[in-house]
Amino acid sequence: MRQLPGGCGENVRITSPFYVDYGNNIFLGNHCEINLNCVFLDDNRIEIGDYALIGPSVQIYTAFYPVSFRERFAAPRADGEFAFCRTRTATVRIGNGVWIGGAAVILPGVTIGDHVTIGAGSVVTILFLQTLSPSGTRAALSELFDLPDLFFLDSFPESL
Repeated sequence: MRQLPGGCGENVRITSPFYVDYGNNIFLGNHCEINLNCVFLDDNRIEIGDYALIGPSVQIYTAFYPVSFRERFAAPRADGEFAFCRTRTATVRIGNGVWIGGAAVILPGVTIGDHVTIGAGSVVTILFLQTLSPSGTRAALSELFDLPDLFFLDSFPESL
């Protein structure tokens, strides 16, 4: 297992089965545990900080497709061959002391700050700052903390 990740800290435990696309784009900090049946689609970097706990069946994706059909598929080739869909990628960053509950899904481009707990079964689509505990289908915090809509943008303005 130590040969699989692009970088691996000390005292890391990965319970098999563990599924990856490439493996060399995964960077693990010190004292991490990745429980069984996890899927890391590492077409781009997946960075996991120190003392991170990843529950069973967690899925981390770095690849995605454009929503628009015309952007998703290339024009047919001159020889008639199918032009496969256009894949895009975005890095996923998971901070220090993070706990991600079982069967959570972390989507491309997400950054999870230090000491955040992600509830089991959550689908994380946005950035989360430090020490929050999102959970739910879209892992939204608006009902719990009355946060402004800025926290739920699909992408953040460059000025932040």
